[in-house]
Amino acid sequence: MNARVEKLRTARVKIASFAPYFASGLYSMPLIEDKRCPTMGVDERWRCYYNPDEVDKWSLEEVCGVLLHELFHLMREHAARARSISADPERWGLGSDAEINNDIDEIGGMGPSGSRVPTAWARLPEGCMYPETFGLPRNLLAEVYYQKIKVLKISLELPSYGGSGGDGVKRPWELGGRDKDNPGLEEVERKLVIRDMAEKLIKAAAAGTAPGSMARWAQEVLKPPKVDWRREVAAVVRGCISHVAGCWDYSYHRASRRQSAYDPF
Repeated sequence: MNARVEKLRTARVKIASFAPYFASGLYSMPLIEDKRCPTMGVDERWRCYYNPDEVDKWSLEEVCGVLLHELFHLMREHAARARSISADPERWGLGSDAEINNDIDEIGGMGPSGSRVPTAWARLPEGCMYPETFGLPRNLLAEVYYQKIKVLKISLELPSYGGSGGDGVKRPWELGGRDKDNPGLEEVERKLVIRDMAEKLIKAAAAGTAPGSMARWAQEVLKPPKVDWRREVAAVVRGCISHVAGCWDYSYHRASRRQSAYDPF
């Protein structure tokens, strides 16, 4: 095993020890080396691509930060959200980074007991985007940052970093579909992993070992879907009426061929 692979594996172990609620997601991301990838990025099937030269430059703490950064893109389903508003990938990348990078700083300074640590165990490399980079407040959604960044008319020569897991745009180095060696996760599997992390985050936040911003995300994930109770009640009533019609009330409907089996009830 070379030193680079050892650094990546050590980073995953370190994250899992300081923030165990991310372990299931972290170990669902197969690590794939590819020099065409500028830094590190993930595709929508949760495969993580990395440039070996960049990983060699980063410290162990920076590798932890970048791995968390990519995991957060997947957790927050940034690709699907970008498609839902037909977002420009470059500006969306800035907005989605601004949404998640503050959380990485907060988590990286928190010990496994919830106490602050003297030296961050996870941090991002120089040049990463924060809300303050654009003069914007913290704790907003990527969609809000995206719209505000568009209004600011920021003109940047942005490289094709990241991956389709962050904006839905496939990169040349990404594997297609269910690759034989690295099939990635299906949609149902991805949902289950996200839900598992959300459940563990809620418990960790209650114990004071996870930041409140992540707990709010977890609560949104676990929130039951809204159901129109009027529609549901109407459907049940219609079903009951159609079920009993012709059984005991006079009707011109054709009698059920099984009706004689219920005689004399």
